[in-house]
Amino acid sequence: MFRQVVCLVAVLFGFQAFGQDNAPEVIGKVQPAPGKLAVIAPPITQSTFTGEDVKVHVGMKVKKKQLLIMISETAGVLDARRFDIDRAKARLKAAEVTLCYAEKALKRINALCPAKAVAECDQELHEGAFRKAEADLAVAQKELKIAEQALVLATCPIAAPIDGTVISLSVRPGESSGPGRERLIWGEILDASVVEVVFKTDDSQIKEYRLKPGISIPVLSGEPLKGKALKGEITFIKPVMDEEHQLDVLVRVDNPDGILRINEKVRVLLPLPQKK
Repeated sequence: MFRQVVCLVAVLFGFQAFGQDNAPEVIGKVQPAPGKLAVIAPPITQSTFTGEDVKVHVGMKVKKKQLLIMISETAGVLDARRFDIDRAKARLKAAEVTLCYAEKALKRINALCPAKAVAECDQELHEGAFRKAEADLAVAQKELKIAEQALVLATCPIAAPIDGTVISLSVRPGESSGPGRERLIWGEILDASVVEVVFKTDDSQIKEYRLKPGISIPVLSGEPLKGKALKGEITFIKPVMDEEHQLDVLVRVDNPDGILRINEKVRVLLPLPQKK
């Protein structure tokens, strides 16, 4: 029976890990864990927005759903949004009136049909007019709803999608961003309390050290990182080899104090198997 231990050590200084002096090693890289990197962006991209009230700055820690930015479209666009609502309301009212008259006319025609006082084609025309009025009403109702939603989105808050730290922010009060400019992403939030380390190895090492998802992995910080041991676990081994016949191994690492930094290179030590 072999003891499975994989040790990740930040490459700041060389040191010995639990007496594994001759342990083979590979280089890994720290990256955000899935779901731990989120963008700060307006909810829609069809219009030009202005950062009306920026509540955060780079380096600020935020909580999920915390207010980050109040946004609003330009005054002229807001006026156009309100006009769209007024126009949609007028169309809805007209559709309601049309449907009411079409329904009354159809009822009158239907009442005369038993006595054959009207032609069958007249009844079909009134039936068609009534159905069209129903459809027009449904369209008018939807247009009003869309116009009202557009106005709400034009003046709304942007909240933090996750807990974390603001690591970039490109919008400032009074600045605008919209079509014809760069993509509407105003910043990023990172939660580095959990990170992922990816390293490459070959199939022979995976078999030799019995590497597989679920194996517990201590992450040794060493003297430069105050001797803390970070806990991690192999989460995935990519089943497809790259051109150099290497496989990617992903390790999820608890990083509550932010010791490991994104894009930092670390040493992944694969200790020699030991017998009982």
